[in-house]
Amino acid sequence: MGHSGSGKSTIANLLMKYITPTNGKIKVDGVDISEIDTSGILGCVNQFEHVFSDSFLNNVTVYGAYPGENLNNITDYYSCNKIDLIKEKNDCTELSGGEKQLLSLVKMMLINRDIIILDEPFSSLDFQNSILMQEKVYGLKDKTMIVITHNLSEKNLNYFDEVIIMNNGYIEKSGSTTEIMESIEYSKLIKTA
Repeated sequence: MGHSGSGKSTIANLLMKYITPTNGKIKVDGVDISEIDTSGILGCVNQFEHVFSDSFLNNVTVYGAYPGENLNNITDYYSCNKIDLIKEKNDCTELSGGEKQLLSLVKMMLINRDIIILDEPFSSLDFQNSILMQEKVYGLKDKTMIVITHNLSEKNLNYFDEVIIMNNGYIEKSGSTTEIMESIEYSKLIKTA
């Protein structure tokens, strides 16, 4: 977490190899990320995912690039009425911002990567659906999740093993939720948020 422009999305872009680091190294299990085909282990849900002018099924499977056999299990897991409504859409470009985020979260589970990067994945959802989706997404087991968030509440931060505060392209503070919430850096972030 951190203010806009603090470097949060840059880290996500580096991990996804959208950009290349100018110095330093990023390692996954001790192996330099430049030597790994990350497409099989990393998945990313951005705030503004691309949506095709086509059906829900074609959007979440990306026209069959990802198998859709588990789609009903995934939508049942989320147990969100809004997802049931958007499953019937023939043109997903007409979805609201929150509905597009729901579509992206379904696609994320269908893609089923070990490491998931989520950039403000619930920012466009209404309060009730945001709480429901947080519980479902953060309740997934055997996944490493890197979440960019502006939600500084203790309830939200308690989902995470480690919290990192970014500032001006640097890690300003990292630690457990308790350590972060008791820090000067967190106090400053809260005051200016």
